[in-house]
Amino acid sequence: MQLKIHRFLFLLLLILSIQEIKSEEVPKISLRLFTPRAILSTAINVTWFTHGNQEEILGFKCKFWKRNQNEEEAVNVISLNKFQNWILLDGLEIDTYYWVKCRAFNSFGQGDETSRFLEKTFKKAPQKQPTELKVTKVDSSTIKVTFHYDSPSYTKFEEPLEGFKSRIWEKDQNIETAVDKIIPFGEKLEFIFDNLISGKTYQLAVLALSNGGDGVSSPPITFEIDQITSNEEFQLNNSEQIS
Repeated sequence: MQLKIHRFLFLLLLILSIQEIKSEEVPKISLRLFTPRAILSTAINVTWFTHGNQEEILGFKCKFWKRNQNEEEAVNVISLNKFQNWILLDGLEIDTYYWVKCRAFNSFGQGDETSRFLEKTFKKAPQKQPTELKVTKVDSSTIKVTFHYDSPSYTKFEEPLEGFKSRIWEKDQNIETAVDKIIPFGEKLEFIFDNLISGKTYQLAVLALSNGGDGVSSPPITFEIDQITSNEEFQLNNSEQIS
């Protein structure tokens, strides 16, 4: 009987010590100034400051769910970069409210969870595309791009217009290599691109911008600067390319 009592006490002490060790290893980091902010119409960027030792964690976990859903339906997003104090929640629905919570975690468990925060994604990006694109040669390596844009008709489905972006890239390269220039809404509708190279074929397009993101792009103009004499224009009117 005495042996059984000793075994019971030993097991009890062992369990308590294991629980104490695990409790000590659970992340004690808290997330301060927790701030989800909508970017574009389908994403929310969540940022925070950490209070505690980030060395003791593996990463961060955020969860999000629609305002009209239950928290049990939340989607989890994990970041294994313990020194990156942000997570991007993308693939969201346009113009929709989401609840967001985050916490740190390690192999022993999870840290304290933030309070839930409600954020709304933006409405759609501009749906009208710029028209009447014209490329004029300024000198041997410089062009001027002009275009037309119908007066924006703001609707409850689109974010207000913020400006315009023009993209230029070499035809044999991926569009990811494009050089972008932006002008704010209300300024003259023209772009200047310099340092173009003789003999190279370029593509160029223009699109409108808003908080909702990049709008519908114009079809691209394809041109070589050598083919344009001064004051001559390459023009894209509606969907026809003239060269």
